[in-house]
Amino acid sequence: MTQDLLALLPLAVLVLFTALACETAARRNWLPYWISRKLLHTIAVGACAVAPLLVDNLFHLFYLVLPIWLSLIFLVARGIIMRDEHGRPAWGIVWFPLAYLILLFFAGDNVGLVVFPMAVLAICDPLATIAGTLFARAYYELTGEEKSQTGNAAFFLGFIFLAGWLLPYLGLDYGRSDFKLLVLLFGVMVTAAEALGSYGRDNLYVPLVTGMLVQRMPSEFLFPNQLILVLLLCIPFIWWTVRRGSLTLGGAIAASLLAMLVVAFSNLEMIFPLLVFFASSVIVGKLFPARVQSDEKAGKARDAWQVFCNGGVYVLLLFLFLFCTSAGLSLPA
Repeated sequence: MTQDLLALLPLAVLVLFTALACETAARRNWLPYWISRKLLHTIAVGACAVAPLLVDNLFHLFYLVLPIWLSLIFLVARGIIMRDEHGRPAWGIVWFPLAYLILLFFAGDNVGLVVFPMAVLAICDPLATIAGTLFARAYYELTGEEKSQTGNAAFFLGFIFLAGWLLPYLGLDYGRSDFKLLVLLFGVMVTAAEALGSYGRDNLYVPLVTGMLVQRMPSEFLFPNQLILVLLLCIPFIWWTVRRGSLTLGGAIAASLLAMLVVAFSNLEMIFPLLVFFASSVIVGKLFPARVQSDEKAGKARDAWQVFCNGGVYVLLLFLFLFCTSAGLSLPA
């Protein structure tokens, strides 16, 4: 444990110095806020990506990061550090340590399953912000924060480049002949996860989705042709559900992402429970319309949060079941 702490000390000093420098630069208007924020993001998350390569035991890193994360929650909630341009608490710095802790917990001895997702967040997310801020002319909104197709394209291209270089280097390509095709499909899914993340929540979505997909890479039951089929079917699904008012655009993209994740984790057949759930809810809503508007969302198109709160439970349980099964863990009857 002591050796691991000593190995991590230079990274900790670097992150602390960067945090203080960026906070000072932002408050004194030496740098635009978004530049200082993304600089800190790259250094802090990049340090998290490098750290697993320096320690002997990932759980030592887990126990070190846990109290730091709890401290960050307190400091941000009290407004002591990290406020956005409007003076509100910037929770993005809290979300990525949570993703980091989850990855550390499930990675076992495979450090690549922590390194690569955090590297994607450290590099691709700032690329999207830079491209969107400097070059975008049109914006859209899925979950409350403006995004741009220019930023999405930069994130996707950054992911493809990083995956093509880093996954083989870490031994996470597993010698698959369809590796390049899977990287393209994974890029689409992770880019969708980033687009759905507003107010820093992409710091949680991007590493977790990336980690789950890479963890599935060695499976012989991961079929790119099934993912392509679902991706093609998602296009008319998004158009139809948005046009008829069943889902918002964010909700339709969230549902499509969940469907692709289900197929990536298992197979095409496992997508039917999601379809049955969605179809039954639409039919029940049409046959028995609510007479009383119970809340402000009643009778309106379902958004991404509602989709995640319903279908996301199914996807999470499916992933946990497959993870426990592959790890040889016994499950309760």
